[in-house]
Amino acid sequence: MKQKIKILYVEDEENWHLTVIPCLEERFAVTAFKDINKAKAAFRREKFDIVICDGTINASNDGYNWAWDLNKNQQKVILLSSIPSVEIPSVPKGPFNPVELERMIDKLLGTDTPRH
Repeated sequence: MKQKIKILYVEDEENWHLTVIPCLEERFAVTAFKDINKAKAAFRREKFDIVICDGTINASNDGYNWAWDLNKNQQKVILLSSIPSVEIPSVPKGPFNPVELERMIDKLLGTDTPRH
């Protein structure tokens, strides 16, 4: 059996957790945090294929800053943001579009997994 791709998901808003995580869990092994410091600790302990991170966590730019550092160090990262980034792959924060997020993941991984 093929091992699932591991995603670290960091988002401080409960409604996003309730919407995004079930969609991701259909295809991926998801570890989720609302606290960026706990997410960073998990990232140091284990390897993740992709990090999906909200740009503004707890009303600060910690998510943007961390995503920037991860991207600079060759970690695959997707930024959830209302302001798209040119340097980091981004998914607009607004009405959640699971297909768009999965396409971004597939693009970063170089895979083309069929949708259900």
